Amino acid sequence: MDLTTLFKISYGVYIVGSSWNDNYSACIATTVMQVTSEDVPKLIAVINKQNYTHELISKSKRVNISVLSQNSNLDFIAKFGFQSGRTSNKLSSVLYEIGNNNIPIITENAICAYETSVINEIDVGTHTIFVLLLENTKKISYDNVLTYDYYHNVIKGGVPKTAATYINQEKHKFNVSKGDDKMNRYRCKICGYIYDEEKEGVKFEDLPDDWVCPLCKTPKTNFEKEIENEL
Repeated sequence: MDLTTLFKISYGVYIVGSSWNDNYSACIATTVMQVTSEDVPKLIAVINKQNYTHELISKSKRVNISVLSQNSNLDFIAKFGFQSGRTSNKLSSVLYEIGNNNIPIITENAICAYETSVINEIDVGTHTIFVLLLENTKKISYDNVLTYDYYHNVIKGGVPKTAATYINQEKHKFNVSKGDDKMNRYRCKICGYIYDEEKEGVKFEDLPDDWVCPLCKTPKTNFEKEIENEL
């Protein structure tokens, strides 16, 4: 079964945050959507149980969601996607404001935001589907929406192992050109970031030994060359 076909499902890129007893955390999520068209719509957000954000949502029953724009860069996304709120301050050096529910709303690189409350939780194994009641909205900018496709193919961002869209790249490779004389692509085994020699103009092997992944900061030894799918 070719799980890479799941990349064809359309997603957005969002920051989902919550707080409890003055503890705040937020994470990147791709599985956020509206599921009803009532006078007070319902949304869902799917969060990995290992995330600190999941713990805070389960306790507070309150969730704020920011819809990201294409202006978001890898460093900004990495702060929420590859760092834990247990050990880092997610609000440090980030633009935000406090919502009506007393939970921070990330406004930096955001198009709009939603304030919600949890009305149901569905256990789906590694993740929980939080069913949310929309309580307030905020318009922030008119920039283009950041889709998962744009993030993956244009920004060349990776996916943390806790993401609902994560696929084990050891088992599912992507097509690239054969031969050492061709430009190759190298994938970070930690976060999935792709180093494209053609785009960067420098062979991966010519990068200095102290070069690190621009997304998760792991050393170049944790990169592997993508190989052609043998079908």
